[in-house]
Amino acid sequence: MPFLPWYEVTCKGDFKFKPFGILAISCETCENAVLATWYEAACKGDFKFKPFGILAISCKRMPFLSHDMMSPARFPLLPEYESEDEMIMIETNGESEDDRETQDLPVEEEDLYEPSVIRINEDSSEETLNWNTIKEKVDTYRKQLKKGKYAVDTLYYFLIDYSGFHGPTSNLLSGYFPKMLNALPKNMQFCVSTLSEEETKFFDLLLRTEDIADIKTVTEEEKILKRLANNIFDAITMHGRDDLSEVEHMFRNIVPLLDATIRKDNHYRVKYGETLLEATANRRNKGTDPNDRARIGYEVDVIFEYRISWAPVIGCMEVSGGLPRCSRSKEWDDTRKLGLELRDLWLDAMEKLAGANANEIVWWGLTVVGLKIRVYALAAAGGLFHLVLMYECLLPSSPVDLVNLELAYLVLKEYKKKLDETRDILCKLNQERIKLITRGKRGSDELLREVGKKPEIINTPEPRKRTNREKRQLPWRRNIDLITDPNLNGERMYSGKKIRFERNKAKKFSDWKKSQPEKKNRKNKNEKKKFVDQKRKERKNKKKLKEKKKDKERKSG
Repeated sequence: MPFLPWYEVTCKGDFKFKPFGILAISCETCENAVLATWYEAACKGDFKFKPFGILAISCKRMPFLSHDMMSPARFPLLPEYESEDEMIMIETNGESEDDRETQDLPVEEEDLYEPSVIRINEDSSEETLNWNTIKEKVDTYRKQLKKGKYAVDTLYYFLIDYSGFHGPTSNLLSGYFPKMLNALPKNMQFCVSTLSEEETKFFDLLLRTEDIADIKTVTEEEKILKRLANNIFDAITMHGRDDLSEVEHMFRNIVPLLDATIRKDNHYRVKYGETLLEATANRRNKGTDPNDRARIGYEVDVIFEYRISWAPVIGCMEVSGGLPRCSRSKEWDDTRKLGLELRDLWLDAMEKLAGANANEIVWWGLTVVGLKIRVYALAAAGGLFHLVLMYECLLPSSPVDLVNLELAYLVLKEYKKKLDETRDILCKLNQERIKLITRGKRGSDELLREVGKKPEIINTPEPRKRTNREKRQLPWRRNIDLITDPNLNGERMYSGKKIRFERNKAKKFSDWKKSQPEKKNRKNKNEKKKFVDQKRKERKNKKKLKEKKKDKERKSG
């Protein structure tokens, strides 16, 4: 059977993939249609499935199929996945508990659109904004949500997306967006500055030269820019630059930019690679006994920390897959996750500032989708959280568009300025709080002033627990004859492991078990042992009777 691109087979409608069901493939170039149970292909390691890659199947019982793979991928049966959607939503990188809960039902891509940058302009209309009306609309929408979609819909968390990415949000509140944006903090602006004369000359020299290593540097800034350009040039000229995993994409194309803009400041600490967010862990464990169940925070791709012991994290970044660009649902999952991470940072600061007006703080985050960097801002107003896409730019993909490095460099420099603004506001509010406490104004009106209506914090719904009846109906607990291979001489295969089991005993014990009334907390092992002992005694008695009959026949003969 020839190797076919995944998209080509899908477009022809000749591809069907069902976990715990039937795998069927038919193609015009192949004379025979293939029917094979998924169990056999998975357990034998003869099945390989890669989106946008190669589809290949070989099986010993089907010799007419070709098998040219040197090391076929193995996909053992995983008992924790019950459906096609649940198995397909498995992430290669380990996610936190909230993320695993959101994978029960993926968001429909029909509700997702290409996001666009939002420009905040002053609203000249005289109509006043009624936050209660908007909150009622959101509450009505939340009540109409199906239970399985709670975790993947930002409106369930009172999180408003202004970019147009989430279609239901735009359909519900797009008419209120101009006034809502005008009511947000005034420092929610993102204006990219221009290069200085020295930086302009040095970038022109980088673009003209054939070998970056030949450029001589004098100042520390020139050394940083030369190192940045050299690393990015190596990344965009390497073999396989268009096919990178998420981790490789981050360290080759993103980390050099962060090192040249944010990490060079000794006051900041940048942590790469699935770092746990303490603010989320504090929110999840609030009001619970950690000895009973302690939950961890979100696993964030990049965390920006400032050396303040009481509020170290002031920014986050999420990298949505590698290259080529990931699916739109994965992109939305990471955008929603970034909004919830920034929300947890806001909540953590509000609790630690204890009464200070922290509503004017704007929290800034980044997402990377393919070769595009997006800058998001989050603020709280009117009992809602507002996530706004402020800016986006492209990264270089080849030596021809190396000039994109200039804009990406300036965008991250501006992002660092926004982190500095957040840091300054946090320090200022902390100073006000300490002064009010230490100077005898603990009960003053200034400390207890109205800080606006706080948004409600919604936790991710807990996963539904399976009942005992559902557990008994899971595929790996069904009749064992379903996946027994006659070539194994009585051996069975569970998750790639061989378990020896005699068929005749299994049938007898299963028949006996069905005849017994259901009892709670019954000790099956003891019952089974008694049953087996009883059967052994019966066999011994039968043998003795047969031997006695034979002895009598011999004597009579």
